[in-house]
Amino acid sequence: MKKISISNQTKADENVVRILTTVFSGVAILLFSIAGLFGFFTYDDIQNSNVEVGYITEMVRKSEGFSPVIVYRFQGQEYTFQSSVSSIPPRYEVGEKVELLVREDGPADARINGFVELWLASMIIGGIGLVFFSVAIILVVLSFKKRNQELAQRNKGTL
Repeated sequence: MKKISISNQTKADENVVRILTTVFSGVAILLFSIAGLFGFFTYDDIQNSNVEVGYITEMVRKSEGFSPVIVYRFQGQEYTFQSSVSSIPPRYEVGEKVELLVREDGPADARINGFVELWLASMIIGGIGLVFFSVAIILVVLSFKKRNQELAQRNKGTL
């Protein structure tokens, strides 16, 4: 059985750290990009939508919570939509008035004008990206610390 020298083991460890850092950084960049796109589309909706008032007509029970069904009028026509955001307990009550963002080029695809409905997806994806980025930074810092310790020991002649 061949013994692995300290320097070969160190190089192998550095390669693993490099690969992990690259993977975590890549995933972080991808997630930040997706969050940025979601944020851009939300900002575009806010800038290019009309603010209308709708009323909650029912709360539909879904596996992940309660989702409001909203009726609203836009340019004389009545529309109904169900929010894609659910919660437990329900965030709204039947009969409650809510502010909506309605685009002229797609009036049936309204969005509730609220922080959770508009920004939750970007926040979650960006937050996960931040976790991956943090792990990559920690790997880099630990790698530099280990390398500096090994260099210091070599300079003292202990390796």
